[in-house]
Amino acid sequence: MNKILTIIFILFIFNIKAQNNYPKQFVDSCGDTLIIVTLKQAQSIDNKLDLLKLYEEMDADIANKDSMCLLVIKEKDNTITLLKNDILLHKKNIEYKNIELDYLNKVLVEDKKVLSISNNEVKNRQEIIEIKNKEIKHIKRNMWIGGATLGSIIAILSYCLITM
Repeated sequence: MNKILTIIFILFIFNIKAQNNYPKQFVDSCGDTLIIVTLKQAQSIDNKLDLLKLYEEMDADIANKDSMCLLVIKEKDNTITLLKNDILLHKKNIEYKNIELDYLNKVLVEDKKVLSISNNEVKNRQEIIEIKNKEIKHIKRNMWIGGATLGSIIAILSYCLITM
């Protein structure tokens, strides 16, 4: 039993010592390098390789998304530039329209003055026409009176001349 315990103890010590020496590197007869690892180390390497694949896929995705983001940012910048140009154009249009409005308002004021003067002239002309119409009526009345008087005088004189 002592021998069995001694053998187990020796195996245990070699096992502990063997765990400390892994991974081990060997060169085979073909010249290829072989690496021997423990199961735990192999699982760790496998997990790390899986993570590496995932990271590489994520890197490709990120690069793709990054390029899409750059395109979107470029499009946004172009749109902003176009909108700024449109805004400047609209501001210039507004300024031009304001200048045109001011000019038209001045023309309107001048036209109102001319219309007011024209209305005053029409009113004055109407008053002159009324005065002339009164004068014409007065002259016609005087003409009728004068004509009737002259006709009466001529008739009387004619009668006198005839009777004489």
